[in-house]
Amino acid sequence: MSTQEFERRKPQAPTMTLEQFKAGDPEAILRALPYLISVARRFLKGKNDAEDLVQTTLTRAMPILSRRTPEDFKSTAGDILPYLRRATINTVISDFRKRRRRVTEVQINPAQESVIGDPSGDVEQAVFSRQSDIASVLRSDELVYFRETILLVYGDGYSYAEAAKELGVRVGTVKSRLNRGRKLVKAALLERNT
Repeated sequence: MSTQEFERRKPQAPTMTLEQFKAGDPEAILRALPYLISVARRFLKGKNDAEDLVQTTLTRAMPILSRRTPEDFKSTAGDILPYLRRATINTVISDFRKRRRRVTEVQINPAQESVIGDPSGDVEQAVFSRQSDIASVLRSDELVYFRETILLVYGDGYSYAEAAKELGVRVGTVKSRLNRGRKLVKAALLERNT
């Protein structure tokens, strides 16, 4: 795939100014919602959870953004979506930490466990099964800190530099998160297979 084709296929985030947000511009908010929901879905298992989380994020952001001025967003040319994107990610992390503090007991039904490496010889089914296992591992709570980096680089095809820019971190941080994330995914997959 050429660089031009990649740039054309890469999802483009809409823009929303602080004035549009403060005025409650429905068109700007409706353009931004699918983008924010897609950010949340990278971390959560279901669309409904992602929609709820974005609603929570926007509710929390309203009083904060009402005190801000356009000068606060000069680095993004007045666009507040990077702020809302980061706020969405922070909401995911804080919700994850709240859930992690709760002690829950889980009943595992052996009949519902998926079997990997079924010797039936159906290659397509084996590949699909492996992909669904990887997807479920990526949605696990222990990968919340590495999930977005993994999905940007391996899922969306971003380079390390592009992922670093998108995440607002250094390239070394992206490489480090990928390394640790790969190790966790591998360990989780091996644990599932035993």
